[in-house]
Amino acid sequence: DYYIFTLPRKSGAYVSFASSAPEGFRDHDIALFDKIKNAVGLRLELYTARWGIDSLLHLYLGRNAATHVINGSFRLGGREDIEAVVWMCDLRGFTSMTEGAAIEEVLASLNQYFECVVGPIRQRDGEVLKFIGDAVLGIFPIGDKTQAEVCAGALDAAQESLERLQELNKLRQGQQQAQLNFGIALHYGTVSYGNIGTAERLDFTVIGAAVNEAARIEGLCSNLKESLLVSETFATKYQGDGLRSLGKHALKGVHAPAEVFTRR
Repeated sequence: DYYIFTLPRKSGAYVSFASSAPEGFRDHDIALFDKIKNAVGLRLELYTARWGIDSLLHLYLGRNAATHVINGSFRLGGREDIEAVVWMCDLRGFTSMTEGAAIEEVLASLNQYFECVVGPIRQRDGEVLKFIGDAVLGIFPIGDKTQAEVCAGALDAAQESLERLQELNKLRQGQQQAQLNFGIALHYGTVSYGNIGTAERLDFTVIGAAVNEAARIEGLCSNLKESLLVSETFATKYQGDGLRSLGKHALKGVHAPAEVFTRR
């Protein structure tokens, strides 16, 4: 026997029951199903609402930030200081690329570029916190891993992003589209991870000197004609091979010149 009914309230869901008993459902079985409609409908409505909120927060805030907010971290000034690798990247020539181009073409190019970046970061336990125009801010929290492991993961993510870009540009060349290029900076430091803004409008992000320095280092990519730069602090924590120094360079707003490295 088979019995199906629409749940009340707003869920719009159906619930069905099946029985392999020779006599099928009896009258008191059907009466019981009818009695639990409201309870099941309310429970399902609450569950789907929570699932929808969780999904939206993860989609808009990222995995770790969403978990913090869901667990109650939504007060102005609420934060924690964490050690992390800070990722900053920026699309090259974006302003000139948008001149005279249809908005649909611009958005499609932006999304292709973001696809090159987001996947490799997430696959290595990193988190994308912000899309700032054509820039991406991400972090790789230390968590339970060693500093060297997290730095190695961030460096691998950067390398994979650039490899994805090469493949993307091959496709764009075949379609007679402009080539995309971006610069990536990796820095290591302590950042404040939490809520900033006002009581009426909060933003969950990271702030601190390490974030500012990562942005300044990323700005050197164009001048040095390099797609990837890492800070001296990052290179020290990384403890691996394959980096070469590009010397010390002045960073806007930073009192002392900073040594930067790239992959050999």
